[in-house]
Amino acid sequence: MKFDLGAVRNQGLRDHMEDFYYFDTNFGGRSEIFGGVYDGHGGDWVAEMAKKELHRYFAKNLANGLKISEAFIIAYEEFSNKICSTEIDGGSCAASFFITNGRIYFANVGDVRILIVGSTKVEQITIDHHPNVLEEMERIKRFQGIIKNGKRLSIPFGSAANSRALGAKVVKNEKTASGMATSLVKAALDSGSRDNVTVLVVRFVS
Repeated sequence: MKFDLGAVRNQGLRDHMEDFYYFDTNFGGRSEIFGGVYDGHGGDWVAEMAKKELHRYFAKNLANGLKISEAFIIAYEEFSNKICSTEIDGGSCAASFFITNGRIYFANVGDVRILIVGSTKVEQITIDHHPNVLEEMERIKRFQGIIKNGKRLSIPFGSAANSRALGAKVVKNEKTASGMATSLVKAALDSGSRDNVTVLVVRFVS
């Protein structure tokens, strides 16, 4: 399986960078691919820890015989529980993917997105976890949570835009993964994003 890789981070208009990413093209020594983007909030500590540790939880779960989907779920839970057991108040949105035997498996919390870019269309395969999404709204109410102004989750001392967290034409014209990543970052900034922007691209070469 031949592929091209690209990764671009841009601080955008923020006064600090809270995005981190992780890439491993020989995950577990088996020529499998694991990647993730972690978007911190309330500081960068949780996102940086996710970069360093989340894939290790996932690898451990696979080694223990869990199915890939279960390995992702438990890895996210274990990491989040570890963060919640500390004095750190911040958190991180996340999207992780695992490519093996020509198939992609993924998990996410918050609004970090994974896109599949084909020859004729672009498809978002993750779901944004926002309080105004019906499924999320019902889950929040089930746990007796409160939604402010119809779109933000009420939390102590404020509110949050994401309801889950841890504790392109311009793209198709690019010939390399790095070019695609650069174009996506530029498109986000040009469209008015004021946030940190980080893009990982795995481009399969026939």
